[in-house]
Amino acid sequence: LAPPKGTKSCHLLNFALGAARQRHFCAFFTYEMVNEAMWRRMDQNISRCTRYELRQDISPLRTAFAGWRVAGAGDIWVQQFLPKKHGCEEAVRVVERLRSEGFPIDMVVLDYLNIMTTSVSGGKRELRHELAAIAREMSGLAKELDVLVWSATLANRQAAEKPCIKKEDIAEGYETVAVADGIVSICGDKILKAQQERRLFVATARDEEDERWAGRYRVDLSRMVVQEVPDEEENRNS
Repeated sequence: LAPPKGTKSCHLLNFALGAARQRHFCAFFTYEMVNEAMWRRMDQNISRCTRYELRQDISPLRTAFAGWRVAGAGDIWVQQFLPKKHGCEEAVRVVERLRSEGFPIDMVVLDYLNIMTTSVSGGKRELRHELAAIAREMSGLAKELDVLVWSATLANRQAAEKPCIKKEDIAEGYETVAVADGIVSICGDKILKAQQERRLFVATARDEEDERWAGRYRVDLSRMVVQEVPDEEENRNS
């Protein structure tokens, strides 16, 4: 949960790469950008280099990728879908095909809820009902395929500059809270943004404590890296 340009895709990418580093296989469906743009972002994260640096010298990426393979990291399948044209139904078909080809997909990323569509017919629907329907289809996808599903949704405009974004700040789709196992907010007021940092807030969780802070993170968008700020540094800056 985050406002527009709130580093949603960057965090989702880091979740996928983190899972792959733990030897999981992930299907990453982007409804917002083309495949090549997402691949470039992943290259930046894996190599810890900027786009400009990789244009000058690709050897850090080759070295990093070789280490990735030696460590036995899982694969990430990236596929581009069209915004407001595709949704969970198409994602299910791709995952089933990948599994039939030998890729044991156990995590799915859908980037992101507000620009997907639902397979439910019925003409024009209010946006809040459409978002709720997409959220229910995501829940169905997770159960049908037995996978972990990560996605993102937008906070409303009033929440854009709030120091803490809560579940009541979900734009248009409060019903989405009901089907989510957990919602993590990416919070960044002007001070945090100036420091290239964000704070994560567990807005809701089904099986554990919610309404709590979950760490402070430094976001390097030039390298698409999200790294936790050490406790001692956070305490010093608080």
